[in-house]
Amino acid sequence: MNQKRYTKAIIEKTGEEITAIASTEAVDRQGEVVEVAGWDLKDFKANPVILWGHDHSLLPIGNATKTWVEGSGKSAKLMVKIMFQEVTEMGRAVKQLVNDGVLKTLSVGFQPIDAEDNRYTKQKLLEISVVNVPANPQAMMLGYKSLKDAGFSDETITNTGIPAAMVQEVTMMKQKMDNLEVKLDSAVNGLKYLNPQQGRSDRIVTERLSMVKASARAADIILTNKAQPTQTLRSAKTIKLASDKIISSLKGELKNGTN
Repeated sequence: MNQKRYTKAIIEKTGEEITAIASTEAVDRQGEVVEVAGWDLKDFKANPVILWGHDHSLLPIGNATKTWVEGSGKSAKLMVKIMFQEVTEMGRAVKQLVNDGVLKTLSVGFQPIDAEDNRYTKQKLLEISVVNVPANPQAMMLGYKSLKDAGFSDETITNTGIPAAMVQEVTMMKQKMDNLEVKLDSAVNGLKYLNPQQGRSDRIVTERLSMVKASARAADIILTNKAQPTQTLRSAKTIKLASDKIISSLKGELKNGTN
């Protein structure tokens, strides 16, 4: 019974001090139940440090200012209030991700003392960590953008669990998207003058067709990245619709012949 176990916790409220449900009596992903009434909090309260990803080799990212059991019976839950430290860049980075809603979960490490079948009836709280679970690519990309915009280094971003390869990939993608937005702005202005008129040669119409197709392709690329700002996506949709209409018109003009 001296092995270390983990149970998932949910962050409820963010701000300078966050509030989280550290544990309930719901069946966890291992099919086990941890009775809330069985929590021994004495040792944890004596040293209530908050860790990143259960890594004891790193400095703590904060501390629990309050840990308590709320409610009774099946509705009982272990609660915790956390204050992040801002001495280290890692502590500030995790706080930023939590407040931006990218990181939403904690993991509670405990030592079982007594158990009946799959139910722990007494257990000692050892530590509480902020973790990436559930970690998904979209959350990681949002996390990268959040930390990068706040001025954190790539080393700190990688230490928060975002893979170095993704940091490099997102950096390259951002550069490409910035270049595309510049081209898109030029395309918006250019489309105003691309309305086909009678009396133009096939060569001029063909050149216009190539320009509009390039604008349509740029809009398609931007639309594939749903993480773009809403205004950018709206502009891309407008340009795509306008481009499609003009392409259809120019093709019709070429098919029917021009003067």
